[in-house]
Amino acid sequence: AAAAVLGRPLPPSRRAPVVFAAMGTFFALVLYPALCAVLHPEGPLAWLLRLLGERPVRVAILAYWLGLTIGAIALIGRVRTRMPLIIVRKLYHFLAVLLFIPAMLVEKQLMRIAFAGALSLFLALEYVRMAGADPLARLLVEFLARYTDARDAGPLITTHIYLLLGCALPVLFTPSSAPWVDSTSSPSAVLPPMAGILALGVGDSMASYVGTRFGRTRWPGTAKTAEGTAAAVAAILVGACVLCRASAALAPAEPVSALSAGGDAR
Repeated sequence: AAAAVLGRPLPPSRRAPVVFAAMGTFFALVLYPALCAVLHPEGPLAWLLRLLGERPVRVAILAYWLGLTIGAIALIGRVRTRMPLIIVRKLYHFLAVLLFIPAMLVEKQLMRIAFAGALSLFLALEYVRMAGADPLARLLVEFLARYTDARDAGPLITTHIYLLLGCALPVLFTPSSAPWVDSTSSPSAVLPPMAGILALGVGDSMASYVGTRFGRTRWPGTAKTAEGTAAAVAAILVGACVLCRASAALAPAEPVSALSAGGDAR
């Protein structure tokens, strides 16, 4: 590991420089050249700036993500002692719904890039935390400790990574040529890439809330309740219907060709 030299652990005061030097070396020698090769002849920064400048809505989405994330983290931090930890954790699932669904409906290309970037950032931050590269590692430990429980036992804390990965995979695995929100596709075409956010952000959150508050009938051998399961299924179905209606509303109108217009006139 970067936090050890010749098998001997580094003292805390020397870990951060070694860890960040290792990450910088990986970026400079591996990641950046790979991006340049893929994006040739543009560099990564020029390509990103061009992508954002092509449509003003992309910059607006970035501002929306930043503002909502900061506000939600501050709000959840204030209410986390007033409700069960399981419900507090699901607030981040609901935050994922608010973050991802609006952008998924209007900017699938930006969502692919954002998911890839966010997953890379989460993995890098987890590496910093595990390596003990203070002061950033200490801040991460203090923040995550507020929301972890017995399910996060072990050296790795991956709950947030799994949430992001579960939301991202359906989008990343949907072919670029697949229909999205347009006038030639059915409104239900938006559902496959939304499967992760519907299951984790909507269904799982509702299952936890209803199961914790009202659950009485437990499934054999588990702590899950039938009431929570029913709430999850109902929430996913309602969410799917809402997404289909939103997709239909956002689809551009079918253009009227001159030939069809002439036929109608006759």
